[in-house]
Amino acid sequence: MALMRRMEIAADSLYKAKLIRGFCDLYDGQEAVAVGMEAVITKKDCIITAYRDHCTFIGRSGTLLEVFAELMGRQAGCSKGKGGCGLAFAQKYSKDETVTFALYGDGAANQGQLFEALNISALWDLPAILVCENNHHGMGTTEWRASKSPAYYKLGIMFLV
Repeated sequence: MALMRRMEIAADSLYKAKLIRGFCDLYDGQEAVAVGMEAVITKKDCIITAYRDHCTFIGRSGTLLEVFAELMGRQAGCSKGKGGCGLAFAQKYSKDETVTFALYGDGAANQGQLFEALNISALWDLPAILVCENNHHGMGTTEWRASKSPAYYKLGIMFLV
């Protein structure tokens, strides 16, 4: 977690020096999420995220050089500049007994895509675990301004029964 925090501080400095362009979604305060997931899964399991992914990559034993290449927009990192979808469906289809962790931030917690993902995962009995990385600010908007109930962990409960 200390390495992750130091890397994020360096990324923040590079962003402020305008050496990293576009958005730079930092993971400050969320390091335990990446470390906790890695403590209970194997390297064959999948993790997919859209934002705040630098520390997830470090947790998967990526190198700092590859992380900064991703930050700079180069196609050298773990995803080669691409995202992913259908991982849990492929895992179920191939019967390889792995799981996909799909990460989302609190800013996405009230969007329809999340409910669709929860529903289809439950309907098709996919090996997917949806994880909310809640830093209490979705794209700069505090959760109390964006959600009537910020107890996001309760959202998936209705799909488990």
